[in-house]
Amino acid sequence: MTCHAYLFEARSIQQYILASGRLAEMVGASKIIDALTDTTLDAALETLGLAETDDPSSLDGAHVAFSRREGGVFVAFLADRPRAERLRALWTLVVQNVAPGLEWIDSLADGETFSEAVDAGYAMLAQRRSQPSTMLPEATPYMRVAPRTGEPAAGRGKNGEWRDGPAGLKHTASKADSRLRKKFLPPELWDKGYIFPRELTPESDSDRYGFPFLPESKRNVAIVHADGNGLGLILNALKQTLVGRDDVGRRYLAIYRGFSDAIGDATRNAARRATGQVLVSHDDRQTLPARPLVLAGDDLNIIVRADLALDFTRVFLEAFEEETAAALAQWKQQALAGLDVPGLPDRLTACAGVVFCGASQPFASAYGLAEALCKAAKQQAGHHKVGALKPGGFLFHRISTSFIDDWDTILADTLTVSDGEGGDRRLTLGVYGVGEIAAQTSLPHWRDLETLQGHFASEHLSRGAMRELAMLMHQSSHLMRERYARWRANVGKSAGKLLAEIDETLRTLGVIDPGNSLFAEGLQGPATPIGDVVTLLAMSRAGAAPEDRP
Repeated sequence: MTCHAYLFEARSIQQYILASGRLAEMVGASKIIDALTDTTLDAALETLGLAETDDPSSLDGAHVAFSRREGGVFVAFLADRPRAERLRALWTLVVQNVAPGLEWIDSLADGETFSEAVDAGYAMLAQRRSQPSTMLPEATPYMRVAPRTGEPAAGRGKNGEWRDGPAGLKHTASKADSRLRKKFLPPELWDKGYIFPRELTPESDSDRYGFPFLPESKRNVAIVHADGNGLGLILNALKQTLVGRDDVGRRYLAIYRGFSDAIGDATRNAARRATGQVLVSHDDRQTLPARPLVLAGDDLNIIVRADLALDFTRVFLEAFEEETAAALAQWKQQALAGLDVPGLPDRLTACAGVVFCGASQPFASAYGLAEALCKAAKQQAGHHKVGALKPGGFLFHRISTSFIDDWDTILADTLTVSDGEGGDRRLTLGVYGVGEIAAQTSLPHWRDLETLQGHFASEHLSRGAMRELAMLMHQSSHLMRERYARWRANVGKSAGKLLAEIDETLRTLGVIDPGNSLFAEGLQGPATPIGDVVTLLAMSRAGAAPEDRP
């Protein structure tokens, strides 16, 4: 039997969501994407008279099966080529109408088996990825453009600002019911009235959809981008095992769809645990201090109030590791029963990038930096593998300038200083490990940095001294050492026990001789956690209060 596979992949989803920088339009765009391969695709299938089935033997003129269907991506199998072509014709028209401005690619392929058809389809997608999409209408020299995006203007918003065509649809979609709400909230809280904000600058302080900033703080938020590690290990192991195995051909759909659903369920459960433990207010506030943007597959993108961002990220990464362990165990028992697939890990981990920025700064640039931080975290974690699996962890950075550089430039120009003797030192330890796998490695662990921050937040210490030390690291290593020695002498007289606890935590983070130096020996040379502590103190809830100690 010839198999017919139709593959669709939405591209540059984050760019589509963050295009204008207005939170309401980001909310609408995220809802459009979230519904795209769910309710929107259901409507297209219904129009064609197709019903979804998970039984390959049921594939006929009235049924379609999926091996993957989530997050703007799907792989569909149909019984005959003409029906596959009709699905493609209708679906591409639907996407252009419900999500104009979204980049996407698709392919239609055949094969003797499901596996052959999919491999041929992905080969076509790989070719399409190098071909830029054409967006209509194209901007001409005599056409008015929307100032926020540079795209052709299609009308004005309620404030009189010109906006492009997609912006209007996004703004309308922002007011619709959100499926993301239930993806992030634990089921027991669905009927408790909790909502996510859709405005960073509400029209009045009483606007229930306004972002709940702390009254005493600056309007700081964090953009969190998390991505799973180890999916390639599983997919490669499956491909090597299933290739040429005619006896499992009919189980192909159950194996791959089961894996996709298991990872999606684990990611949602992890997000719900982080939301329930960190974001849900313990007072009467119903508007949660975060705005989800993407939750699909093993990806998470969310805007979180700055003082809660790292705690949310930690809980999510820990929960992701635990939830994938449970989900994969069930998947192996059900879908892989009787199959020996060498090299399968018992769980997955995830890494994240967290960027702190002001609510008025360009989110598209900040997200690009968060994505780069996540990639850098994965690379650094790759040096600490346990078996074939990277440990989970995150890397964070605070934007303190009006212009947002790329991560390599920030690392070289802002976070790397000369030691005055021909060497370089970094003002960050980089990625901090989270979860059980990370605890088995020499990667600096988040709990130790959090403990160090707690020491420096003590009422017995001045945060100004830490900021001064961090500043002197940029200016003069000699003056920094003198100031550090003086600081230790003063703290030793007034809080000797606290100083001993600080020294012990610094040693845990790799600083061999905290009595004389704040630097540990890292993979890229000497590095210190002090710059990370200063960022935490500035972004924490306590750090929002005025300085009240000498």
